[in-house]
Amino acid sequence: PVRSASIRLAAPQIRANSSAEILLLASDCGNPPALHSCSASGRILNLLKPSTCRNASSLWTWNFPTDDSGQKVYCKIVQTAKDGSTLFNQTFSSGRVELFLLANNSLTFSPSAFITEGDNLTITAVSVGGRPPVRNVTCWAGGTLLQETAPSNASLAPDRFEKQFMLNAITRKYNRKTLSCAFEQDDKLAQWINTTLDVFYAIRNASIRLSSARILSGSAVSFTLQTSDSGNPPARHLCHLAERTLQQ
Repeated sequence: PVRSASIRLAAPQIRANSSAEILLLASDCGNPPALHSCSASGRILNLLKPSTCRNASSLWTWNFPTDDSGQKVYCKIVQTAKDGSTLFNQTFSSGRVELFLLANNSLTFSPSAFITEGDNLTITAVSVGGRPPVRNVTCWAGGTLLQETAPSNASLAPDRFEKQFMLNAITRKYNRKTLSCAFEQDDKLAQWINTTLDVFYAIRNASIRLSSARILSGSAVSFTLQTSDSGNPPARHLCHLAERTLQQ
C-alpha cells in the first residue's frame, strides 16, 4: 500500500481570484494504484495531471476566491484491493492558504492634469485595499526619480495608503515623457501605473525675414516666419500687411 503523502503548493504566494497549482506527493502509487482527490472550501479541485507510478504525484489547480484566504487544501488518497478491502485511506491537509489581494491604485494631479510650462504639479498616489496593503510608492518622471513631499497618510484608514510627489517648475522637456509609479505590496508584488505627461508651452523666438531688403514696387516678395519650435499645441501662423491677409 501507499505509505505516506504530503501536499505542496507550487507557489508560496497565491493571488486571490487567480489560478494556483497544488502538488500531491505520495511515497509511491501502490499496487493497485491509489485514487487521488483534492478539495478546497468543500469544492473539488481540477486535476491537471493524474498520478502515475513513475512519479507517484498528481497535479491539481484551483482558482482561489478571496473568501478562501486562511483555508486549507485537503487531498485524499484511497487504495482498494481487488476484493474490495481498503488498503489505504487517508486525508492530508496543507497549511492555511494566505491569499494576496491586489490593491486598487490611482494617481491624481493638482491643480489638474492640464499642465502648462512653469507649473508646479503635485502627484498624489492613492492605494485602497490589498492584502497585504501597499507599503510604499515610488515614482519616476522621464526616468528621473521624484522626491516625495511630507507624508500624508498618518491618519488614514488601515487599508488606505497615500503618498505625494512634486514636480516643480515643469519645463517642456517633460512633454510626452512617461510618469511611472510603482505600488509595492511586498518584495514580489508590485503594480505599475504609467501615464504620459502632456505639457503645454508657447512658441519662442519668433521672427520675420524678407526675401530681399529692397522691394521693387509692384513686384512679389516672400516673407519667412521663423520660430524656435511649433509649441504645444502647434501654433497656427497668420501674416497680414495693413488690412490685407498675406497668402502662404
